[in-house]
Amino acid sequence: MMRRALHTATLLVLGMLAAACHFRPLEDPSNVSYVRVYVDETDLLNVKEGFYNPAFAHPQYKRPEIMHVSLFDPATGALVTDRYLRNHGEDERGFYFDGYVVVNPGTYHLAAYNFGTESTVVDGEYNWRDLSASTHLVSASLAAVYSKDGETRAVDGPVRYDADLLWVASEQEMTVRSHQQADTLRQADGTPWFTASSVVKDYYLQIGVKGAQYIRTSVGILGGMASSVKLSSKAYWDADPTSLFMEMNTGAYPEENRQCLYATFGTFGRLDTPEAGCRESPLAHHRQGDYHSGSAGRRRGSRRRPGSFRGGLGQRGK
Repeated sequence: MMRRALHTATLLVLGMLAAACHFRPLEDPSNVSYVRVYVDETDLLNVKEGFYNPAFAHPQYKRPEIMHVSLFDPATGALVTDRYLRNHGEDERGFYFDGYVVVNPGTYHLAAYNFGTESTVVDGEYNWRDLSASTHLVSASLAAVYSKDGETRAVDGPVRYDADLLWVASEQEMTVRSHQQADTLRQADGTPWFTASSVVKDYYLQIGVKGAQYIRTSVGILGGMASSVKLSSKAYWDADPTSLFMEMNTGAYPEENRQCLYATFGTFGRLDTPEAGCRESPLAHHRQGDYHSGSAGRRRGSRRRPGSFRGGLGQRGK
């Protein structure tokens, strides 16, 4: 009886493992390829300099710690293999991650992005066509505070938190050659490395408010933002608007005798037009002629304010 019970329990455990696991075909261990991904940090500005009071609170840039590299079948879009790169270094080209992936010779799409962001969430990891990034929705109770008759005052879709920097590299129709020893993954033009650039742009928002020094807490709801971005093309959708939630800080310019509310936030893109469709960020590579060139936002340090700010927090400061 005990032996039969143990046999039954073993079958149940195996059944549960089979249901929980994502199976992929085994690869030949000899088909090892080296991969290197650089992180393009040239588009970042020092937020301490040049555009607002350096005494104000500002975010600190932190380099990513892990890079997730995935290879997909071009015919089906299905994930073939992936690897989390933890090893990193720096040379004359900049900061990079490197490591090895095991994959059979063939043609693949490649996507690489940093792993472990706090507010930016990557979905659809098992298919090239579904691979996208978005941010967490604010809680229903919090959204209700800034709603009227069930509709947010910011109007533009659900309310989400702003995005962390997300570094993305993508390459279509990449060929892995047959080899006896470890080879190197290359771009279509033969370049033996990939470069990840951020699909998130950071903004600085400042609003002049008389008597701001008496405000204990304040928040902002900013409409007209893109809610997600496709990692394969680095494009966002005009037809999927959202509003961003941010906590505002109180600041003052004593020499000018004025006060303000301010915040920094990250966005996948600013929706310029109401037409539905796919709009490509300036960091994306033009692979299809029907994509439109669009602005995904400015770096920290910009005085430009995307979208529209609603919520009655006062006039915009200069």
